[in-house]
Amino acid sequence: MYVTNADELNRLIRCNGSRLMGVDGNKSTPIDDLMNPSRTEGIAAHWLSTVVFNHEYAECIELVDRKAPNGVYITPEMVEHVDQYLKDIKHDQFMFQAMEVVTTIKRENYTINARADHIAFDAQARLWIDDFKYGYGIVEPEMNWTLIAHAIGFVLGNPGFVPKEIIFRIHQPRPHHPEGKLREWPISYAQLLELYNQLNDTMNNLNSELHTGPYCPKCPGFTNCPAARKNYLNALDAMEEIAFKDDLSNDVLASELELITRAKEIIEHRYDAYKELAVHRLKQGQIIKNFHVEDQLGNTTWIKGLDADFLKALFGQDLSAPKLITPTQAKKKVPEEYLKPFTYRPITGLKLVRMDADKRAKKLLNKKG
Repeated sequence: MYVTNADELNRLIRCNGSRLMGVDGNKSTPIDDLMNPSRTEGIAAHWLSTVVFNHEYAECIELVDRKAPNGVYITPEMVEHVDQYLKDIKHDQFMFQAMEVVTTIKRENYTINARADHIAFDAQARLWIDDFKYGYGIVEPEMNWTLIAHAIGFVLGNPGFVPKEIIFRIHQPRPHHPEGKLREWPISYAQLLELYNQLNDTMNNLNSELHTGPYCPKCPGFTNCPAARKNYLNALDAMEEIAFKDDLSNDVLASELELITRAKEIIEHRYDAYKELAVHRLKQGQIIKNFHVEDQLGNTTWIKGLDADFLKALFGQDLSAPKLITPTQAKKKVPEEYLKPFTYRPITGLKLVRMDADKRAKKLLNKKG
């Protein structure tokens, strides 16, 4: 019995061998303690949407400046994003709708554990599968096996329910996308059956082949994957062999741009993976020559509890427009040294910094001096 989860399917279906590159022995290194800001903010945003959807709170704005269960503060920006998400998924036409719906698929040879962000269906037998993505990495609804698994799991778990149409939707409020923040992919029930057959056939006949693609960076075995390493080296070779010419035809220019863009993506994915591995080891106290970690700071912000009225009384300047402006904007009205005691830069994570060991030692000695 092979057990996985729906979030892994986009990689697993396209690269069966990735399941053999898991976190065990020398195959990879666990990086589960590296909770980046986008991930923790996403957890908080999901919690906010769930408690308001379930009427535990009347409105998202009630929770501004309060902590989610994972310790992340609910911000006005997050409230705005979640409000729009809830507006997009709540409709009177739905005969059924719910959040955090279990859509686990259990078959004889495999289990796919799954939980959908939101599922609904209407009187026209249209099934809606919604996924709220709060990160910046673009996610598309087309051929998204996580969403497909949710639809399959829901239909299998509700015998007799045959949707005429399935509409997969990605809600991604933060990154720019030419098709907007809400993107849809509708398919027929016949298409869903074809996809189920494809999923079932793949899961019953998993092979050991490795194939690289955009899903690689989140693979637990990416740093030690031979296919990814080969792809990376090929990208380096391609970059070294490309000479700049300004007399290319437009067709050749388009081809070169495609090649360089792909090579750039491969190299960036490799760098990101090794960077996380290095940060993980440095946090454990290991030494990696010429590299160390520093706190990554966010934008300067006001300390908790301050408002525009207090600062106006203190500095004699109105810092609201119409709400409290940012410390950066306030510098145009108030000397920076006066503002410092009332601001701070939040730590948003850790960053890997390259610096010669001798230079770093001198820097530390100068600080102590």
